[in-house]
Amino acid sequence: GDKIMNSPNNIDYTITINGLDLGDPELNARSIALGYPGVDARFITRAYELTNRDARYGQNVSVGEIVAEEGMGPVLTEKRDNLLVQAVVAKPEEFDSVWDRGFQDYLRSGGQAIIDERAAKYDKFYGDN
Repeated sequence: GDKIMNSPNNIDYTITINGLDLGDPELNARSIALGYPGVDARFITRAYELTNRDARYGQNVSVGEIVAEEGMGPVLTEKRDNLLVQAVVAKPEEFDSVWDRGFQDYLRSGGQAIIDERAAKYDKFYGDN
């Protein structure tokens, strides 16, 4: 039948190698770069090279429920969004004061309690790792 590509490079069919391996890293990068229609292949090739050479991967951790987050999602999301909008439209000479004022409001409105609880739970589960 017709050729089908469910995902870039049919990654769902190549799970055992988790990607494309044509036997040559440069050829892999060039081939992968062609899988993004509308994007200049040079950008994808460069990103692929940087990722393979210079990437730093963070560790995902789970510390369970964060009680301080309960009911705070909508409030803090709105405060964050407002802060970002105000910071973007602020005059350059006013940026620092707009940012500091908005960020302090965010922290006082529950953000700091969430940070503190997350930090305490991280230390409990992961220590100094």
